[in-house]
Formats: sequence, structure tokens, C-alpha cells
Amino acid sequence: MLSTKPIKKIISATLLGSAFFSCAYFNTYYNTKKYFNEALEENKNRTTDRPTASERQKFDKTISQASKVLQLYPDSKYVDDALLILGKSFYYIEDYRKAERKFQELIEFFPNSEKVEAAQLWLAKTQLSLLRYDLAFTDLQKLVQSAKEKKIRHEAQYWLGESYFQQELYAEASQTFNAVLEKIDDEELLAHTYKRLGECYLQQQSYFQAAQSFQQAAKRSRNLEKQFDLNLQYAKALNAAGTHDEAIENLESLIAQNEQHKMVWLAKLKLANSYLAKKKKKKAI
Repeated sequence: MLSTKPIKKIISATLLGSAFFSCAYFNTYYNTKKYFNEALEENKNRTTDRPTASERQKFDKTISQASKVLQLYPDSKYVDDALLILGKSFYYIEDYRKAERKFQELIEFFPNSEKVEAAQLWLAKTQLSLLRYDLAFTDLQKLVQSAKEKKIRHEAQYWLGESYFQQELYAEASQTFNAVLEKIDDEELLAHTYKRLGECYLQQQSYFQAAQSFQQAAKRSRNLEKQFDLNLQYAKALNAAGTHDEAIENLESLIAQNEQHKMVWLAKLKLANSYLAKKKKKKAI
């Protein structure tokens, strides 16, 4: 009778190898998500328009890990997710050509993936960054009309407004932003929508509406730096509307709460200008 020991050894080795493969694969994907979430946190808290060195470093780590998922485990169930993360990471570090490629690869090679609509939205956002307004507009309209996921439809509508805004079509932009206000769940996106509305109304010289929009944006933003900037814009719109007393009250409160802020001098300058508009020269001085 043949011994079963060699067979058992082979089975054990196979199972061990499979377990090791699964563990290594999961760790690679886990690290991808970990670095990506850390990078997003950096992005959320940044105070500049460009990626910081720390943020870029974390996105670079994300890109490295996500690329390993694609290279080492091309048949895994997380490949579509890795592609989406790669595209987003390239987008955040402003490498829009590479971002575009990754979103297109996901859409082309994984047409049945649940990530496709998200990839289509991010591709449209990338086209906006590349100033390809016609392509972005067409894709965003399709998503607004037919995306299965409600969140995707609403974000697409916001970015449709952004498309109008970037092309200086302020009436169309404000109409689109107003239409999506009640639908947005994300507080920071809602704050940014109000900010854009304020900017549209300033361009249209609708100063009271601009002031209301900036005030709503400031209330909803959780980023202290953005709150400060939004309150400055609120005061600017109040002054433009001729309501200097309200502007003064807002600026005095802002200065009192942010005495150590690096841009407090700008709030004081706007306060001085508000006093000048009221013909209170001594106060202004």
C-alpha cells in the first residue's frame, strides 16, 4: 500500500503557499488603501491650492502599492479598485494624463465593474482639468441623467456647474449649483458649492445673494483656513452690497477670534476699508 505521507506533504505545502499568497496579496491591497486614506486626509487639511510635499509623498506611496496589485495580482478581485485609486492619486498630484489613462483602462477592461460610474465621473473631472470642456460636459450630462448611483448623479451635477464656472458662464453655473444644493450630502462639497455660488453672484453683481452664499459656505466648512477665507469673502460681498455695518461686525468678530492667524492683517485692512466707506477715518486709521 502506498504511503499517504508524500501526498499530505504536497497538500500541506500547496495550502501553505496559497495562504501565503493570499496574505501577501491582502497586505498589498490593505497598504494601498491605508496610504490612500492618509493622503486624502492630507489633501482635506491642506491650506494651499497645490499638493504639499507630505501629501505628494503619501500619494506616491499609494501609487507604488496600487501598481503592485496590478503587476503581481492581475486576476484579483481588487484590480478595478486599484485602478480607480491609481487614477484618483494621479489626479490629486495633478498628473492628469496618467489619471485619464487609468480611468479609461477601468472603463474599457472592466465594463461590468461597480466602479465604472465613479471612473466616468473622475474621468470627466480630469477632462475639466485638461480644459477639454466639450468632452467633460457630454460625460457629465450622461451621468446626471442616467447614473444608477444617486451620489454620482449629484456630484456630476455639481461638476457640470463647475464646467460652466470655469468657462465664465456664471448665469448657467449659478442655476446649476442652485439646482444641486438640496441634493448634496457631503458637507465640504456643499460648502464649496455655496462658495462657487457666491463667486458667481459677485460676477453678476448680485451682492446680497453673494453674501448669503459665502455665509452659508463658512458655516458648513470644517476647514478652519477655508472658514477664514470664506468670512473674508462674506465681508467683501457685504461691503459691495453697501451693508458696511454688517461687514464691520463680521470682520471685528473674525479678527477677535483669529488674532494669531497669519492673514489677520488682511481682515484688518478690509475692516479699515469698511470704516472708510462709512466715512469714519479715525477708526480706519
